Amino acid sequence: MDNFKIQENRGLVRILHGYYSLVSLFADPTSAEEGLNLSIEKWDFMLHYYENQKSYEMFKRLYDGRNKTCGLCRFHKNDCQKCMIFGKTGKTNCRATPYENYCTCYIEVRRPREDIFNYAKQELAFLKTFKEEIKK
Repeated sequence: MDNFKIQENRGLVRILHGYYSLVSLFADPTSAEEGLNLSIEKWDFMLHYYENQKSYEMFKRLYDGRNKTCGLCRFHKNDCQKCMIFGKTGKTNCRATPYENYCTCYIEVRRPREDIFNYAKQELAFLKTFKEEIKK
């Protein structure tokens, strides 16, 4: 798989233990807005990948890289309490968000791919809700 398009190809997909793993090459964002934009671009890529996979086996092979590829986590140095998502949910590690459902769904064996896709789609939509808030 080629480099994925995340702000001028600042990320790769590598095969690791039989899975495609997102690997970030970008420097830590310098603002929450930049971190949010990187997170949105990551999930845009994830959805594009999922939309183009025909087999369940390939569909389940993309590992999202968790906090290592999250622009917001990188901006806040993994200090959840500084993050806008924590401000909205009051929970660390993106619990009480579509991402929590995505992770649960991803690790369950033979979970319908529509579920994984839908939670990824919901996570992208959730992140986009912060676009207006961040401009205030």
